[in-house]
Amino acid sequence: MYRPGLLFRLRDRIAPALLGPPALAFLPALSLGAFWLGGEPVLILVSLGLPLVVAVAQAPGPGRDRVTGLLQGPGFERVVERVHAETAGGAQRSACVLLELEEFGDLAARHGTAAAEEMARLCGRRIRSVLRTEDTAARLGETRFGICLAAIAQLDLENCIQLAGRLQAAVEEPAALDGTTVYLSCSIGFCLRSRAPGRQPGDWIAAAEAAMGKMGQGRLFQLRPGQDDLDAALAERGYAVLDPVTIYACPVEQLCNVAIPRVTALTVWEPLAIMREIWLAGGIGPARVEIMHRAAGPKTGLLGRHRDKPAGAAFAAIHDGIAMVHAVEVLAHQRRAGIGRWFMRAAALWARDNGARTLSVMCTDANRPANALYASLGMAVVGHYHYRRQEERSQS
Repeated sequence: MYRPGLLFRLRDRIAPALLGPPALAFLPALSLGAFWLGGEPVLILVSLGLPLVVAVAQAPGPGRDRVTGLLQGPGFERVVERVHAETAGGAQRSACVLLELEEFGDLAARHGTAAAEEMARLCGRRIRSVLRTEDTAARLGETRFGICLAAIAQLDLENCIQLAGRLQAAVEEPAALDGTTVYLSCSIGFCLRSRAPGRQPGDWIAAAEAAMGKMGQGRLFQLRPGQDDLDAALAERGYAVLDPVTIYACPVEQLCNVAIPRVTALTVWEPLAIMREIWLAGGIGPARVEIMHRAAGPKTGLLGRHRDKPAGAAFAAIHDGIAMVHAVEVLAHQRRAGIGRWFMRAAALWARDNGARTLSVMCTDANRPANALYASLGMAVVGHYHYRRQEERSQS
């Protein structure tokens, strides 16, 4: 069974914190201290030696890609072999995912090798941001990335589809490069361990490769303000508008000025069984709950109660000082009781206590009651976006 050496595991965890570029900020102080303790020879040794140590610490370890720092092919194959063995009995599950960047060669031709490497590095970081700490990501070629999910008790086709969607959204997020905005697209294929056609780890990877070329995923584009030309071009090609969304935000303090009645909106993590049932009734299944679990940073669930009965559930998480509220669901027979309003105020109080400065929520334009609620709370409209999806055409 393959495991990275102890020294390399310690290096991956400790070196970025202790020996990263920020350590150079202490170079003047360390140099003065060295001169005071040992004189000029020690001063020269510290001044020249510390930058060298930092450079060595930042260099990719053996078997890792020079640009992204991710594993390369041989190391990835060993991880796949290990996970393949761990999940052989069927009690644990996993999946192998392959992601191929499209039009990457054109990007390198237009902007140069250095720019292409920066985009590859960015894609690597974005892929890692979607995964759990124990999952493995690798760069298998100039345009191809591989992912092997760590063994987990519950994993099904829906979970993998949701993960593929999150990976695609992360990679295809617009990026600034040389004063311009760059758009990448990608193809993704995956294979569950339980559906691998052969008994060898290589068969598992081959199945993911085949899926990447044969899934035939429909084209879906996200359009934001300022992309009017692209929006018009897609419309001419038969892409229909899907789910226009409005984004609201306000300072958290704005919603912290009213006391919440006792046991009306409770913050709780992990989600209770009743919260999962409420979400499921509203179309928020296990796959989206799994995404909540994967969210890094402070997060909480919200359980609403009315007349001593469960009334609704919601989720909130914080990133970069912004608390985003998701998955707001109120049971049909408990609506018009102000539960949504209490959810937002409870989320604001929790966000303030956890260091957030802004509270935000997104809502489809078709959900008029929710839009009216957020407007009545004084939340400002800070953005819009919508999707365009190609309509299926009957074959003649």
